[in-house]
Amino acid sequence: MAELAAVLWGAGFTIASCWACGRVLLAALRLRVTRTEELALGYVAGAGVLSFVVTLLALSGSARAEVFLPVGLAAIALAAFHRPPREADSRLPSPWDRLLPVAFAGVAGFLLLYALAPEFSPDGIGYRMGLVARYARDGGMQPVPHNFYAFLSQGVEMLFLFAFVFGKHSAAAVVHWAFLVALGLSLMAGGRRIGAPGAGSAAALFVMACPLMAVDAVSAYNDVAVASIAFALWLALEKWGQTRSFGWLPVAGMLAGFAYGAKYTAFPALLLALGWVARGRNAAAVAAVALPAGLWMAPWILRNLYWYQNPVAPFLNSLFENQYVFYSFEMDYRQQMRSYEGMVWHGIPWELAFEGGQLQGLIGPLILLTPLALLTLRSPSGRSLLAAGGLFLLPWFLNLGARFLLPTIPFVYLALASSLGRLAPAVAVVQVLLLWPPAVARYAEPSWALTGSVPVSAALRLTPEREWLDQQPAYRIARMVEEYVPPGAAVYAQNQLAEAYLTREIRVSYQSASGNVLSALLWTGLLEDWAPSAETRLAFDRQDVEGVRLVQTASHASDEWHVHELKAFAYGRELPREPHWRVRAQPNPWSVPDAFDHSPVTRWRAGRSLAPGQFLEVDFGGIVRLDALAVLAAPVQRSARYRLEVRDSTGWRPVEHQEAVVARSPRALRRAVTAEMLRKGIGYLLVEEGDFGAAEFIAAPGEWGLSPISSESGAVLYRIDPQ
Repeated sequence: MAELAAVLWGAGFTIASCWACGRVLLAALRLRVTRTEELALGYVAGAGVLSFVVTLLALSGSARAEVFLPVGLAAIALAAFHRPPREADSRLPSPWDRLLPVAFAGVAGFLLLYALAPEFSPDGIGYRMGLVARYARDGGMQPVPHNFYAFLSQGVEMLFLFAFVFGKHSAAAVVHWAFLVALGLSLMAGGRRIGAPGAGSAAALFVMACPLMAVDAVSAYNDVAVASIAFALWLALEKWGQTRSFGWLPVAGMLAGFAYGAKYTAFPALLLALGWVARGRNAAAVAAVALPAGLWMAPWILRNLYWYQNPVAPFLNSLFENQYVFYSFEMDYRQQMRSYEGMVWHGIPWELAFEGGQLQGLIGPLILLTPLALLTLRSPSGRSLLAAGGLFLLPWFLNLGARFLLPTIPFVYLALASSLGRLAPAVAVVQVLLLWPPAVARYAEPSWALTGSVPVSAALRLTPEREWLDQQPAYRIARMVEEYVPPGAAVYAQNQLAEAYLTREIRVSYQSASGNVLSALLWTGLLEDWAPSAETRLAFDRQDVEGVRLVQTASHASDEWHVHELKAFAYGRELPREPHWRVRAQPNPWSVPDAFDHSPVTRWRAGRSLAPGQFLEVDFGGIVRLDALAVLAAPVQRSARYRLEVRDSTGWRPVEHQEAVVARSPRALRRAVTAEMLRKGIGYLLVEEGDFGAAEFIAAPGEWGLSPISSESGAVLYRIDPQ
């Protein structure tokens, strides 16, 4: 029971601290609220305050239990003596006065059991709680250049960190569950605010019993938190519009900034807040929103600018070029998120309603009724709801995953409930019944949903947490890595591991430019097209020069310029490379030494599509006699075309040259590949069934200089042996 007590303490203390911060904020601004609004807005706004405080503590290296404890206790103590002015809640119509308390408590309690169970959601055990666990070990945030997920804003994860230091992983999931409860309360308050309390009650059940909303809420994710923040922002703005109480404006600004801090894709919150107040052309009102919004956004923007040279890392790398994320990877990633393996637009409604596998989430059949929400356009409140929902829909077009629809759903479902009228209670009951896992299994096969039996034993720790986790293959693989890899050593993996339960360094192939470089090394030993099999000799009249530059003249959207080695020749002999040579490249100047390191397996790569003007350059630091340049490259870049320039006392000038391509038979490169990985700090490889090249590693580990040291659930852990 000690495990359960720790979870309940960590989650309960965090939730209480959030609500206390919010209550003090509302009281300090003397904002009149109903009991429901105090509970809902108090939690969400207070979460924004606590998240901001924890962010500053984490950035300063003070993210520890002994620091968090007095922060939370101080907030709770202040809340005991500060209470915002209270308004009366309007009475619920029949049958909501009898149905709602039972249904709301039943759904919330049912979902709480899932949240209390050991955390094992896909991203929750990967980068989300993996980063939180790292911050807890380190006592704060440090740069994590090999994982682009660490570049994202992590406002909700800061609350997870607060809970984690007391109650570990499940405490974080319960904190996220509380955002769903707050969202349900906000919908009730919103329905009452627009004069439709029954619709608000129905919308609360619609949202809480949405299959994807439910499974996301009981996991250490942030999508439900974003939805809750978005709707709380709308409610605060609606309160300001009705009361003209100036204090609601900084609350709205803070919520807009918190939304960005929770997830980049919540940027419409700022558009909603500023657009709402800008209609009055009141500069003071705009400033009252903009200043707190900017303050809450600033830690993430400044952190990324300082650590990763990009204020919105890992995106917009074309504007903020850096060594951590290749722009070509960003483009591939964006395209993948917009397509989801060829999902066609006309199939999306059915996919969201009844399948859920391809878009990684099931919204449920109720989504097919959402066109009825358009009937509310006849009323100001309906137009307000649908306009806000439309704004939060914008990011979904950048990533078609069903989770990115969650911030829109509360607005649409409240409008839908208003349009359903007397039918709303019956529809709400059906929605709740369809949340039951056996019911979901009868009409859908989603990739991620509440399935199987309710985890009562795991939630109450009647089954010890370690015993329950041992049933999960990913956890067993993580424990294998933890057992056999010594502290300080790094492991390369092609896919994300359960880093929430690991303390070892994991370098994942797709999570950074350095990970892309490691995967390219492996491809060099696996794929003929990636092996350096062609040397292009560029010969010209012998002359004395101070530098030489190879300029790209081709343009191709899907090709990228790679150079394994660049060599300078005179009289048919390669010039020995001198320490005083200065090499330069554009783009990606950071990895240009890889084209001059005498290794055929390393490469400089442009990091973006072929374009005229890209170049590699050598400054010899004096005058040398030169008559040829050789480019060792792989066939993967078939579209590359070159212009040769030299520099003398008159400056840079092009030179006529003759090209000759010499086909080379690549030497056995596999041992060189792993030797280079070892030089880059990678001591181990984890290869899972289905990984690219898995059969090659299993069949001939000696060719790679690998020693298998353990295996688990189809995964093999190899040690890279020194050469």
